[in-house]
Amino acid sequence: MKLIGLLVCLLIMQTSTAQFRIKIRPPRLPLRDSASIKSYEKKVVFDKVTRTAPEYDANTFMIIKAQATQQEQKNSLELDQSILAQKALQKDEEREGKGLVEDDMEQYLQDQAKYPARKRYVGPSQFDSRIELRDLNPLINNENQIISNARSVGLIILKENLQAVTDSFYRINTSLTLGSKYGLCIGQAFATQPVAGEGTAFLIKGDGPQIMTANHVFTEPVDHYAIVFGYEVLNKTGGAYETFIPITDIYYLTQILYKDEQLDVAVAALNKPTDRPPLTFSTSAPAKEQDVYMIGYPCGLPAKVAMNAGVKENNHPQYFYTSLDAFQGNSGSPVFNMNTHEIIGILVSGEVDFVWNGSCNTVTSCRIPYCKGEKAIRIKTISDYITSQTPPGGSLLSRRP
Repeated sequence: MKLIGLLVCLLIMQTSTAQFRIKIRPPRLPLRDSASIKSYEKKVVFDKVTRTAPEYDANTFMIIKAQATQQEQKNSLELDQSILAQKALQKDEEREGKGLVEDDMEQYLQDQAKYPARKRYVGPSQFDSRIELRDLNPLINNENQIISNARSVGLIILKENLQAVTDSFYRINTSLTLGSKYGLCIGQAFATQPVAGEGTAFLIKGDGPQIMTANHVFTEPVDHYAIVFGYEVLNKTGGAYETFIPITDIYYLTQILYKDEQLDVAVAALNKPTDRPPLTFSTSAPAKEQDVYMIGYPCGLPAKVAMNAGVKENNHPQYFYTSLDAFQGNSGSPVFNMNTHEIIGILVSGEVDFVWNGSCNTVTSCRIPYCKGEKAIRIKTISDYITSQTPPGGSLLSRRP
């Protein structure tokens, strides 16, 4: 009899528990994330230990867990698709070997937004990331800003290398190619392109039209020089060059407004106004490993943009070193912050450009820390010093030596 009574009591208890569960069962829950599931799993364990009724029953728990798993799978799929798109772009770049490739512009733009710091530019080799302006896409904001900045960067050239063709056009003397001038080996980058000019300069703000460059570029009186804008490659194959320059893109240097032989920086005045905008100086110091790029005329070649570089040594208060692919004609080139497109420095010196192999010259290949890198004077150092020398009421670069 006792045994029968015990069975009856157990049956009554089970029926009461089932009724209790039915009464507190909540409606279908909204989508929860993994954190909610883990929190609920801990609560279920706690309930089992304390032998109290759980907040949700097993069926509701499974619904929540299934919904969260579905959301995680969706997020994982989106991430996988982005990674695959990124890898596809890298393969395209490797296959092309030069310039910028966009097989799918829409995906390219999406990928750029998700991975803004990813380097996308491929130069002549894995050790040389110089590209043509024509390799940049003006439909992409970041690259369009580089193209815009390039409008204010010019080639310093001796007047004797400009030949008047008509009253409106001059022709640059391009009788020498890079390969012939420097005795390069066959296959060296840009060996068949023409070379002209002595260095690079860029427009800055001042009382009148002014350019800044490296002081050592001027080996003759300043009025022997001109600055030319628009000297560049015309197509992506690199076989056509803009050597006929309209007189509106040629300016003569009239006098040195400021120079510092120690910093190797000079500012010169132009003979006429220009509608090209002056470039913007950064007011903040560059940070180590910060991404940078440079626009200039290496060895007198048509304009090139050196990409995929960064600040490598940043300890000196007046200058810093970069991993830019720079050459002799880059002296005076502006160095830009890749994110803000403001000038953070001006290139003044660097490594040896070419090395003799016994029969011809090849481009020097040397990686940091085995090489020091390319030296750039901090633009803030220059602007601060010139400002300190400017009389009250004068402009930033109105001082005369």
